[in-house]
Amino acid sequence: MNLVKIIIFIVAAVLIISAIYSRQENVEQAPWQPTATINNHNFVVEVISTATEKEQGLSGREFLAEDNGMLFLYDTKEIRAFWMKDMRFDIDLLWINDQEIVGIEKLMTAPDPDTLYDDLAKYNSPQPVNRILEFPAGTIDKYSIQVGDIINFDIYDRNQVEGN
Repeated sequence: MNLVKIIIFIVAAVLIISAIYSRQENVEQAPWQPTATINNHNFVVEVISTATEKEQGLSGREFLAEDNGMLFLYDTKEIRAFWMKDMRFDIDLLWINDQEIVGIEKLMTAPDPDTLYDDLAKYNSPQPVNRILEFPAGTIDKYSIQVGDIINFDIYDRNQVEGN
């Protein structure tokens, strides 16, 4: 009688382990996404590095999802200027020197669509920066982001970098 119980237990264990393993194989792994972490909160970021991407930025888009951002990367540290050309929604912006937030622009208001380029408000970084991060308006206040906060970036997919 004990041998039958042992065999049933082994068969049941094998079936359970098989079902778990099969289920794990069928679950698609979420694709890697670049992130920026500020005050223990992760934001999914779209990384912008080419001149064409930088010129386009968020222009023409209808919105930027909550907890998402657009990260502009530069090779050098310089005083940077941004404007809201063709923007359709308000944003917050962080001026960043490597990982440190050195300036904040809250509630940069989308201009009237008929605003001429020369009439657009220009926003300048308070010092040379090599990164700029844009969020939907209200994000800075929502997460109590301040000048001096440090941002941890995970923006390079290790599988792509390592050729896997």
